[in-house]
Amino acid sequence: REQVLNPLAEDFRNDVKANRPDSTEEQRKGRTYYAQDVVGSLVDSIGCFKDAVSKSIELSNIKITTMEGLVHLQSIESCSNLQSVDGTVTLNETQLSDIDSRIAHGETTVSTLTQERDSLKASAAKVAEKEALIAQLTQERDNLKRDVANKDARIKKLEETLEGGDNDETPAETVHNGNPAKPTDDFKEATDEEALEYARKVYNGEI
Repeated sequence: REQVLNPLAEDFRNDVKANRPDSTEEQRKGRTYYAQDVVGSLVDSIGCFKDAVSKSIELSNIKITTMEGLVHLQSIESCSNLQSVDGTVTLNETQLSDIDSRIAHGETTVSTLTQERDSLKASAAKVAEKEALIAQLTQERDNLKRDVANKDARIKKLEETLEGGDNDETPAETVHNGNPAKPTDDFKEATDEEALEYARKVYNGEI
């Protein structure tokens, strides 16, 4: 008792006096008291367990901050109330599982959208190719229409010229094509149908 217990008891009383200077000598004898009887001397106030934890954190100088601004992380129900302690965040297994599931869902969505984008690009390329072909065929069609119209106009003009040969005007002097020395007696004037057929062959490059 003299060697151990009494010295420990004295150390205890000195510690209480140093940390609770408002305590009385009677209160330092190690008795049990109701909290409401020693408020302001042995205790500062009366509160719940949460109050005690908050006070302990305050006295320990630990910096606790809420995870504000992390909208996507807070959208996960299990992570909506995350807090960092001295810059460190601790996650439990449920939170890790939920975060992993959200990441997997995001990767699947990105993959699907990438495939849809590539399909749209391929379709757009095919559409552009078909539009170019349509434009080319349209140009060729217009060129053919123009050529046919030009030929029809020339044929009509030749037909009108041939039909006009039946008037009362004096016919032009007969000229032999490429051989003016050929006897006139051997020359046979072509009919209108033969002349028209000849003109068509010349126009089409057959002669």
